[in-house]
Amino acid sequence: MIACSNVARRRFVPAVESSTFARISFVASRYPEKASLFASEINCDLAGSYNDAFASDDVDAVYISTPITEKKNLMIKAIESGKHMIIEKPAFTSLSDAEEIIHKSGAADLHLIDGWMFKHHPQHAVFRDEISKHDYGPIKYFNGSFTYPRPPDGDIRLKTDLLGGVFHDSIGYPILASLITIDREPQSVHASLTYDKLTGVDDLVNIHIIFEGGIHADLVASFGLHYSSRYSVLCEGGCGTVTRAYSVNDDVTTNLEFENGSNAYSLQVQPTNQFTLMIDQFCTDLANDRFDRDHADIKRYYKIIDMAASAAGIL
Repeated sequence: MIACSNVARRRFVPAVESSTFARISFVASRYPEKASLFASEINCDLAGSYNDAFASDDVDAVYISTPITEKKNLMIKAIESGKHMIIEKPAFTSLSDAEEIIHKSGAADLHLIDGWMFKHHPQHAVFRDEISKHDYGPIKYFNGSFTYPRPPDGDIRLKTDLLGGVFHDSIGYPILASLITIDREPQSVHASLTYDKLTGVDDLVNIHIIFEGGIHADLVASFGLHYSSRYSVLCEGGCGTVTRAYSVNDDVTTNLEFENGSNAYSLQVQPTNQFTLMIDQFCTDLANDRFDRDHADIKRYYKIIDMAASAAGIL
């Protein structure tokens, strides 16, 4: 573990404890005493600095959950140390950084994932299969939202110097949902942002994407609004909605809603730990030497991020 972050404590540690294949062998922090305390709390024997973790023969892979401003340099150190990487989302701020690290990790034969864990929940495959196997016809429109209450004072998402705000932290959820639902390249992207008056970080991002074939997508992410974690598609012959799409606790049964002509129905997907599924997939891909070295999916996502940043005037 590279950094003793809140998400590491709340999400990563329980997910590893539930994993079939992984265990935490080292806790690292900029402050070794903090690492030692954290390690003792989770019964991990080894703790120390970031460099100590990179140098350890007991570490096969690192989970990096630092602020985004620190991640690139840490990824380079991980590659130089021969460590595979799970990067807490988002891994990168731009397509150029993504391409650089992907090239370096691929050349070193190292596995890398950008940790948007929601993609590993089985409900998305169930949703796609249901849309494709019935008479819905082609998807023509996608709508996705991820909105939530304002973070507490001091939260990293409220700090401009750490690239806080929803553009890097949250709009990726509906963007990636559109990409796993619509297998087309983006042709144009329009984006607009509003800003929090107290902190200066962006508190709302609205993005419109036109994909190949004239498929349109409207996406919004924001804090300070009613909670919404969903996406929908409209097709020629019906529509469907994933009602709890992104932040899904491991005790939650998810609900998929469909309308096909006059037939309205729903499907339920049983509870699972999507973070554990991501970790187990990472490990099995390593064990079977079948991991992606080119990462076209990551590049396509950061291409949209670059296009949106340019359209909004923040690139």
